Amino acid sequence: MPAYTPETQLMLFIMLIALVSAMAWAVLGSVMKIAPRTSKRFAAANLLFSSGIALLTFRQETPSLLYWHGSDILILGAFMLLKHGLSQLFNLKYRLQADLAVLALWLVLALPLQRGLDDLNQMTILFLMAATLWLLQSTAVLYKATRRSFDVLLALAATIPLSGLGLVFITQLVLLIAPTGYTPPSPVGDDTNIFWGFLLFTLLINVAMFTSVLVRLVVKIRYLAERDQLTGLYNRFALNRFLQQQHSLWQRHGTSYAVLICDLDHFKQLNDKYGHMAGDEALRNIAKVLGNSL
Repeated sequence: MPAYTPETQLMLFIMLIALVSAMAWAVLGSVMKIAPRTSKRFAAANLLFSSGIALLTFRQETPSLLYWHGSDILILGAFMLLKHGLSQLFNLKYRLQADLAVLALWLVLALPLQRGLDDLNQMTILFLMAATLWLLQSTAVLYKATRRSFDVLLALAATIPLSGLGLVFITQLVLLIAPTGYTPPSPVGDDTNIFWGFLLFTLLINVAMFTSVLVRLVVKIRYLAERDQLTGLYNRFALNRFLQQQHSLWQRHGTSYAVLICDLDHFKQLNDKYGHMAGDEALRNIAKVLGNSL
């Protein structure tokens, strides 16, 4: 039996976590149909990350485009897919061209750095800059989406895994750019710090992924519980809750409120003459008009 070093064992453990996570996301998306498109992107992100870690372990002091630049670009691709998946999950606008432009700029700046460990600081700075950008954008997407349905504290709590990683990356950038003499952990040799960092990254990223899907499911369940399926308007349960809130505000602070009650004239005749499908369409249209007007 070959004797594996602690670094190799740690690397294999990280890859195992990433691969299991990828399989879990694939099952969630393909079998359980939970956010299928987003789950596939999260699965692909884990596969890219595990592949990048695998290439990272083959790095030597001598330069190699495959093991140095290839591993970085695979891990950066995982960051891109994380941002894309979050944007798609919450139906927020995603600009693929902008991310491809960032990746292209990284390639232009990183490809000339082919001196191995002699260019470690510069390559680490470029990697952290691109990764931090996508990480902060992903954090903003998750916060914006969560804030729609929850208060500030819950929205901030949901972003803790991503914002924590972002803070670590920003700290690393400051230490590298500032004249402090700081040297990043070496991906070559027996320095296990970088692998412990990747292990923490793998766990936190997947926690953030599961948190985002959980937030989306809770928002969807709340929407279905409070809305009429036909029109999308608030149902009686939600209206009673809102009226109680407004009445409590009136009792405590004298805040005035009004209730507008509408009746649709001749609606029964519409159903009798054109059928209930036409009546349903009329209700949806009226709900849209009210939603745009009030």
